[in-house]
Amino acid sequence: LAVGGILATVVLWEPLYSDRYREALPAAIVLIPAALMLELNSIFGNILRSLDRPGLLFRIEAAVLFVASALLIPVVRIDPVIGPAVLSLATYCAVCLLMISLIARELGVPARSLLQFGHVRAQLSVLRNRRGTSK
Repeated sequence: LAVGGILATVVLWEPLYSDRYREALPAAIVLIPAALMLELNSIFGNILRSLDRPGLLFRIEAAVLFVASALLIPVVRIDPVIGPAVLSLATYCAVCLLMISLIARELGVPARSLLQFGHVRAQLSVLRNRRGTSK
């Protein structure tokens, strides 16, 4: 999805926005995979909620908000266009890795298995069994 989105953005940018916004193109390219990471984080956040860990999710999100806000001012001074985009991508990637490790630990499975599509069905059954025993 990210590769397709980046290719479409590169091809359609100038016809849609003209040369006037050419400086924003690199930021748009960085924000495409960032948006996908944000959606993946949403999925992992829902998994944490289903594991009865909404407080943990809140602490993660609060910490990320604090750290990203603190880093935003120096990043904007370095590059006001692409800097915040790169910070967003880096933040979403860090949160994703953190949530993967926490979910894997909670389920007692290897973290790598949460990203292997062949194992998704097996992981969902582990999650369903886990939820069934917690009620």
